[in-house]
Amino acid sequence: MARRGRLSLHGRPQDRHDRERRCERLSRRGRSSPRRPPGRTQQRRDRSARRRPGPAHSRDRRLTRGHPRRRAVLPPGQAPGPLQDPAQLRDREGAPARRRRQAAAFGAARGPDRGDGAEIRFVIFQRAEVQPDELALDDFTRQRTWRELEDRVHRLAHLIRDELGLGPDDHAAVLMGNRIEVPELIVAAILSGIWLTPINRHLASEEIAYVVEDSGAKVVFSDDAFAEVARNAGAPRVIVAGAELDALISRAASKPIGLTGPGGGNMIYTGGTTGRPKGVKRRRAPSVAVALEGARAYGNSVGLDGSGPHLVTGPVYHAAPLMFAVYDLLNGAPMLIMPRWDEKQALDLIVSRKVRHTHLVPTLFVRLLRLTDAERARFDAPELDLVLHGAAPVSRVVKKRMIEWWGPILVEYWGGTEGGVTTLVNSVDWLEHPGTVGRALPSFEVFAVGDD
Repeated sequence: MARRGRLSLHGRPQDRHDRERRCERLSRRGRSSPRRPPGRTQQRRDRSARRRPGPAHSRDRRLTRGHPRRRAVLPPGQAPGPLQDPAQLRDREGAPARRRRQAAAFGAARGPDRGDGAEIRFVIFQRAEVQPDELALDDFTRQRTWRELEDRVHRLAHLIRDELGLGPDDHAAVLMGNRIEVPELIVAAILSGIWLTPINRHLASEEIAYVVEDSGAKVVFSDDAFAEVARNAGAPRVIVAGAELDALISRAASKPIGLTGPGGGNMIYTGGTTGRPKGVKRRRAPSVAVALEGARAYGNSVGLDGSGPHLVTGPVYHAAPLMFAVYDLLNGAPMLIMPRWDEKQALDLIVSRKVRHTHLVPTLFVRLLRLTDAERARFDAPELDLVLHGAAPVSRVVKKRMIEWWGPILVEYWGGTEGGVTTLVNSVDWLEHPGTVGRALPSFEVFAVGDD
């Protein structure tokens, strides 16, 4: 049974041992042991009393010490200002100003302030404003410009809400090959507030039916190849990508979705190594703006900054190749989706399309290294800057050969569907410590425990 109690900064329940360790740390610093935490009423009284002297109250002191991100709030030598009136932190529509700032940080484009409470237009993809006719998505059968992508994700979100009648906490699924509709649906799910489950198309029919039933998917988006399988899976409605989906999108409202509603996300199923696959539903973002900003920040934290084309080499029902590409797309990277893996074609695309980022798994490293010396010698891709890899352990010999061939651009991650990327290690650190899993991301604490 999980322990009950207050949560620490790292998300773990605080218990007696946490308190004892904290006391030991404080004693080593020459400080007294902390008192038992007061009740909420007393805490409010204490905070109120500390604020009476003026602007140099406890909140301002917290801004200049403690968590490193809080220290970065104030420029050196600048004193913190007084607290704002909470009423000033609300905009005219009643939404917290924090959400407004988050939307602005995400590249929100705001029209004239008419003061009549009219809906404000926000741009999801920044390049839709500055490079509207440049390529955004390409699966080598279909393409989308940034303008088309921006329009389609808003229309898809309206389709999900209005035509299909899905709302927050409702579920849908996608069962199709490597097509550009998949990332469109992922972003539209965030905007509409629903949960979207990509289904492994290589599963048996019975397993697909189980995922549809277990997830509670009310709609399955499919393509022609898997439409019959989707209908036999028991979904209440199946929409086929292509003419059917495009017709529905064209009839949907084009008005941009606001960013203050609840944000949606994906619910990806694990591989089922401990039984049947299990859906992983993470905590919902309080707003669309928070969800989009979080995805963009997450991409930046692993190097996916949207600085160039992103090549998708794996199936888009897998969490890593799909979501890494979506994070990069939200940051402004064109997404190139290979229909299937081919090592020679992958090398040609990396060179000809000046690919900046990609994701590979160890098996693909092995297949690349099996190419002839002449084929490998022809590969020259100075624009390639980041190759994320994970999903399975990699042989030290294989990884060393890849670094010798491509340079120190490999970044290995460790984590899982449940928690995402937990640790990262770049090529330089890995060569110094072969086999290391690297350092934990700032949002994680990694520790070892025994059976007891």
